[in-house]
Amino acid sequence: MDKLLEEAAAGKFVSQFTRAELANTINGYIQPSCSPTDPTNSDDEAYLSDIREPVFNYMDRAVLDSSSRNYIILLADSGMGKTSFCISYRSHLLKAHPSQDVALISLTHPECDRHISRIKSKSTCILLLDALDEDAIAIQNGRGRLDSILELAVDFQSVVITCRSQFFADDHSIPVETPIRRISPRGIGQNQNANLKRFYLSPFDNKQVKRYINRHFPAWAVHRFGQRSRAFKLIADIPELASRPMLLERLPEIARGKDDLRELYQLYEFMVSGWAHRERNWIPEEKLLAVSREIAVQSFARSGHRAQRITKGELQSIANQLINNDPDWNHLQTRSLLNRDSNGLFKFAHLSILEFLVVQSAVEGDERALSHPWTGFMKQLFISWGYYRHGEEDLAKARSLLTSSKARTSILPLSDYWAMPPRQGLPNFKLSATRRLNESGSSRLAIPQWRTSNISLDKSGDSITVNDHEFFLKWHTQSVVQAGSGGMMMTLTSAQQINARSDAYRFPSYDEFISLVEGLNAIGKSDLLNDGVFFPISDTPGEKRHLLVSLGKARETGGITKIVDKERLVSATRRTITCYETGQAQSHKYGSQTSVQVWWIDKH
Repeated sequence: MDKLLEEAAAGKFVSQFTRAELANTINGYIQPSCSPTDPTNSDDEAYLSDIREPVFNYMDRAVLDSSSRNYIILLADSGMGKTSFCISYRSHLLKAHPSQDVALISLTHPECDRHISRIKSKSTCILLLDALDEDAIAIQNGRGRLDSILELAVDFQSVVITCRSQFFADDHSIPVETPIRRISPRGIGQNQNANLKRFYLSPFDNKQVKRYINRHFPAWAVHRFGQRSRAFKLIADIPELASRPMLLERLPEIARGKDDLRELYQLYEFMVSGWAHRERNWIPEEKLLAVSREIAVQSFARSGHRAQRITKGELQSIANQLINNDPDWNHLQTRSLLNRDSNGLFKFAHLSILEFLVVQSAVEGDERALSHPWTGFMKQLFISWGYYRHGEEDLAKARSLLTSSKARTSILPLSDYWAMPPRQGLPNFKLSATRRLNESGSSRLAIPQWRTSNISLDKSGDSITVNDHEFFLKWHTQSVVQAGSGGMMMTLTSAQQINARSDAYRFPSYDEFISLVEGLNAIGKSDLLNDGVFFPISDTPGEKRHLLVSLGKARETGGITKIVDKERLVSATRRTITCYETGQAQSHKYGSQTSVQVWWIDKH
């Protein structure tokens, strides 16, 4: 600990942390796990049980390997503890391997390249570089900047770079190679350039969360039993507390308080308002919040969700404009959410704070908050706000926001999690039908009351088109004579032939059909989906096996179909859905003997 703090004080560790904060980070650190796949791409965490491991274990194997130089990019979502990992892992290395040289540099510092160059004994030094996503040059040219950093660090024993997952558009955009040529002989199939290994920090599992709570609310402390119980209840009510160490850090404070917090949006509101309250001795709370929101919105309007610093002059200009006053910003406390770096520039302590303030401004009608596409986390905050605030006035704000012209390019689709390709196998019937009731995190859907703002219906002759803006789905059905009469019926064989040949349309998946049921119900057009009619879906349980669905009371199968899920209630509606399997196993003439109505989806 002393060695780390001494070097930090000497400037070899470039950061905005004080010695006390470094000590608090190391002493309170709960080591997370890591995995080679992005945890946000899974329905749940069960898939990680066999492939994740403690992050220090993985890193030790990788960076201490003397047989080759290793280059690693460690990715994680906002608030999941990337900087805390860097601080604590360096401390771990210094304790476990006292002779090992370790350098930790923040890429947020404007002179980070110079600090990297000045490090001596590079060949025996492990280099930890924090916050690629907040590097000023990387914001403009991410891949180019990453390559230049790696080339600058070519002589180090190993290099670990942390970065926010959303910095890259998708998994395919994350480089798998470095610009560094291999010196040692290549094995069969090895590329000429060194690989860039990719790993992700995983959300805390139940054991890690329990360890954290036990540290702050030990079971033997009988007088704190109520707070301990409340801490566990908060984790159950707000799963994001467990997945984001930045929020989990606030758990003791929340558990000791009396606020009834149930939503992610409330947590950030609690954190931001608590900060403003602590600073009230030198600036009124409401004025600090107003200035902070303006800084966030201006930064977002200029550069999207990427972090951006502002000068003291810009901060003073904003303060004079909004509150007719320019307070002494030197009063900002150590753990302020608005930080000043060594060059006198100001930025939010965490990018998610900026994102929260932008979402907060958006619901209050500031159109500048819609100037760039929102990140998945911003959409999570917005959806959480909807569950937290859904009175008439709040619903009107949401409706105005969702139907604005800018929403089409900034907020929507609210979720692409459920607009997913057909499954190979049977759908998850329970999860799909009840998805608006029991989801959280990145897979959570908006409250049912918002659906009316996301659905539009157009009639042209005998055809109906339904646009579902929440999921960016466009539906068509043909030859509808009048509402309630149903669409044109055809044999399943004919429908399958059209589906196979069409470049424009396709059958929906089960999940997508559920969204159509919800959407038409929300706008009072449920009668466009008649009870007792077969609708084909594209999920495939096996070769020459096909799925159909019907609404209302389950149909008699007649030997041509068999029921695989019966009369399941679709959340936010009063309709039930039944799924059937058909195919040659049921009847060789199943296609010609089964009549269906088709709702087609545009192919994207």
